[in-house]
Amino acid sequence: MTRHSGARSALVTIIHGATDIRVRIEDDGRGADTGPDGTDTGHAANDRQGPRTGPGAGPTGSGIRGMAERAKAFGGELTARNRPSGFSVEARLPLAPPTTGPPAASSPDPGPPQALTD
Repeated sequence: MTRHSGARSALVTIIHGATDIRVRIEDDGRGADTGPDGTDTGHAANDRQGPRTGPGAGPTGSGIRGMAERAKAFGGELTARNRPSGFSVEARLPLAPPTTGPPAASSPDPGPPQALTD
């Protein structure tokens, strides 16, 4: 966080609801560059190093786009936006529905170990 935004502090909020869990991180850093449509470009403001390359880069990396794709893969969503005094990222992930019915059958007990004979 400090490397990309220059933030000195952050607030992490976790909200456990009946159907989902939300995690919000707000910092006091520079924010992020936004494209012409107002969406996050994945680069910290004033960080002009360009797109990352190598291991961890791209859609499975640790940037905002990668986090959004991972949230979506779990049926959730991620929002990221500049604030007047920093940046905010919030992930909403659905909780698994409760299981109904009897528990899944387990493998039968194989009993005590048997000696091998020729």
